[in-house]
Amino acid sequence: YFILNGVGYQPLTQYDINTSSTKETVINAKLLNDNYSVKLIDQKISALGNRSLREVFENNNEIVNPELSTTNGWGEVVSVSGGVGTIVNVSGFNNGFATQDRTFVSGNKYYARARMRTLGADTILLSIRAFGRTVVDLSNPVINKWYDLSGTWNGKETDTSIRFRGQTASVTAQTYEFTKPLLLNLTSLGIDTLTKQDLDFYYNQYLILKEQGEVGLVVSKAERKQ
Repeated sequence: YFILNGVGYQPLTQYDINTSSTKETVINAKLLNDNYSVKLIDQKISALGNRSLREVFENNNEIVNPELSTTNGWGEVVSVSGGVGTIVNVSGFNNGFATQDRTFVSGNKYYARARMRTLGADTILLSIRAFGRTVVDLSNPVINKWYDLSGTWNGKETDTSIRFRGQTASVTAQTYEFTKPLLLNLTSLGIDTLTKQDLDFYYNQYLILKEQGEVGLVVSKAERKQ
């Protein structure tokens, strides 16, 4: 166990990470006396501009209706169910996409991600696009397999939308699904020195804590005592 501010904690899992600005130890933990709990998801993290995981990935998500509770805010989304949106190829084209119009700030660094899959064998590409510009591409996805796509890029004024997209080899009817869409303006948050790998790590920690309700702390090695 370790002691923080005179209180004993029992570590459950531990991860060491390095970023350009800080090194922190992320520990899912519980208090030894079980009289008080501190949620990791709400703890301030210096590498995130002294914000919590919840503040960054929930409060600053620029996607409208990221829960996909309805089709509101989404263009080209056929239907939603259980937080999953369904996309189909546009008639007469070999691609389909879920889209939201956006005004991107030229030169600002952005981070986008989503979980996507194809329901048809003819798919050659799953991708996230800033209008026509590629954020991330995944080639030759396996049918029915979920993939986590993410990427960073510097915005341009010509980036007028964010798109979660699927593409087939030929003009054909095809269905794709996506969930957990995210869009962050890293520059406006003051965390644009973080890499894609840094952000992926923090987001995955956020998901674990959000979905499993773990208790935890974020502490530096200097603060932690064995």
